Amino acid sequence: MSLHEYEITFEKAQLDTMSWLPGVVTQTQKDFDELKTHEGERLEEPKLLIPNEEARGLTKSLGKLLYGNTNDGDDEKDAEAGEDTEEPSSEDEVDTEVPTGEVLTKKIQEDQAQDDALQELLNGMDEVPTGEVSTKKIQEDQAQDDALQELLNGMDEDDLDDVEKQDPAHGVEHATEADPADGAFILFCSQTVETSDLSDDSANSGAEILSQSSHMKMQFVYLVMMLFVMPFAALFFAPLSVISAVFWVGYASMLIITVTLLLELASSVISWREARRLHAQPVSPDLSKNVMAIVSAYLPNEIDILQDTLNAMIRCKLPNASRFVVLISHNGGSEEQVERLRQIIQDLPQYPNVTVMEKDNLDSRSKAENVNGALDFIKEWAVIPEIVVLYDADHQPEERAVIHALQTLEAKNADVLQGRCIINRGTTIIAAEFDTIYGINHPGGAVLHGFAFFGGTNGFWRFETLDKIRMDTSMLTEDVDSAFRALEEGHKVVYDPMVVSFEEAPPGLNALIKQRLRWTQGWSQVAVRHLPLIWKRDFSLRRKVMIFFLLHYREVYFYLSSLTLPGVFCYAYREKEIITSYFMLVIGVAPLMLPVTFSLITRLQAGSDLCHPDLGAKQYIKYMLISPVYEVLKVLIAVLGHYRNLTGLTKWEITSRNK
Repeated sequence: MSLHEYEITFEKAQLDTMSWLPGVVTQTQKDFDELKTHEGERLEEPKLLIPNEEARGLTKSLGKLLYGNTNDGDDEKDAEAGEDTEEPSSEDEVDTEVPTGEVLTKKIQEDQAQDDALQELLNGMDEVPTGEVSTKKIQEDQAQDDALQELLNGMDEDDLDDVEKQDPAHGVEHATEADPADGAFILFCSQTVETSDLSDDSANSGAEILSQSSHMKMQFVYLVMMLFVMPFAALFFAPLSVISAVFWVGYASMLIITVTLLLELASSVISWREARRLHAQPVSPDLSKNVMAIVSAYLPNEIDILQDTLNAMIRCKLPNASRFVVLISHNGGSEEQVERLRQIIQDLPQYPNVTVMEKDNLDSRSKAENVNGALDFIKEWAVIPEIVVLYDADHQPEERAVIHALQTLEAKNADVLQGRCIINRGTTIIAAEFDTIYGINHPGGAVLHGFAFFGGTNGFWRFETLDKIRMDTSMLTEDVDSAFRALEEGHKVVYDPMVVSFEEAPPGLNALIKQRLRWTQGWSQVAVRHLPLIWKRDFSLRRKVMIFFLLHYREVYFYLSSLTLPGVFCYAYREKEIITSYFMLVIGVAPLMLPVTFSLITRLQAGSDLCHPDLGAKQYIKYMLISPVYEVLKVLIAVLGHYRNLTGLTKWEITSRNK
């Protein structure tokens, strides 16, 4: 019998009845210690442990001993209530007909001292409730549990997968969230329903759920008020001069974004040209010889994809005489998952100078903690790697990614390098969006701003820089935060569009919105934390302006741009004419139409072999039609992110993976 089969959690009524039975607790504690030693399980502390099959019979026997020997009519009532009264068939079987004063189990019978202690406790009781009262209490608790279970049954499969779970084998609580809403609009207004401990009192759990439900409603109210009700209400009765001024403020904010995107497009051509020229040169023998990849993994969610990830990594081309170590830094997971990971590593093809290993971070609850745990582990080695690349568990680097990264770090004397991420598995809509972000915005922005930033994965760091900066576990986008802290410390961060890694898209709208909510909340946190950078003395005026634009202007842009539409409608209602020409309006909304153009230009720059294999003419047309709505959706998500930060809803959410 395994330790998991031994562990049960009694409802409150049962605990009230049984928690003071020292004989039972002592015996089961011995069983626990023996089984713990035998199986090597790791639990934070002993619990009341009774074999699952014996639990029902033992509880019933206790009831007869404490409340009197009941007749067979009680059994008939139990049968009518649909309860399982099947006798235990294990070797330690408990008799269902136990008269008062007799032993509860064969184990207790063998220990007379325990029996005497139990009898002494019973003799000291002044008043013993009847079995009917106990049965009624248990039925009430069962009804509360049924109500909670009915609520859980209403959640979709993805939500149930994301509910907080505790792994008893390791004592690791996996911090995840689950949004209860299912519809596309209500979904991104939803908030976590926490059910991490179903053994708590059901009434308290219900109160927590109601509290989370109120947060969900308030997010919706905040969104509608900030973007629609307040702007329209304020402008409807305002003078025409005020309406006109508000419109032009909103229009100017959109025009600034349009101009910036066009500048990034032009600058990206420079970045691509420099990268192609650099990587056409022969590989220098002076490149770093000791490289490590840290793969942060959440095993319950990502064990199914790690084999493909590791196979891609060990096939990476390396400079001559280089050593490449791949370290999977994970949160533990179940014993089966850890054993499966070890088997995957063992079955990998053998390549010279390539080593794959795993690091179990039992206390980790986030990617940041996995990375920091890996850094602490590496510092104990005799030989410390020169370069460390950080990957998510779904990332599969292109064969020449490592060599290209080492070339760029050497040529530009950089401390941090961000590479291009390509969606090659999953929806083509997100793949086209990533081509825009990593093919135009990142390379063009690096040239325009004079610096790049780390985006969380496919990022190469010099070890001493990463160990000094580390990841802040309090931040939702600890990656972006680490990049700006590196800039603050004087480190050089660059971008290379030819350092490529392939990844998968979120498997559905639910997962996508959760991911983007975390991103937008994290960027807001970074903007607040790094506000002092815009007046840092050591920075040039250009860098200060670009940091302000990248971090702080984007936070107010979501509200400024939303003033345009109310201004147009209110002015048209009052004056029966449009506030400006149709041509100017088209220019203003150009940011909504540019993504598909950028995606196509990226395809021309990189070639079709470095894009999603299913991206074709039909998919680009689809993206062109969807992108305006999708861009508006991202604005709504950003505003919701502000509400969540203001109200403290900043819990880490795991991005689900395709199986």
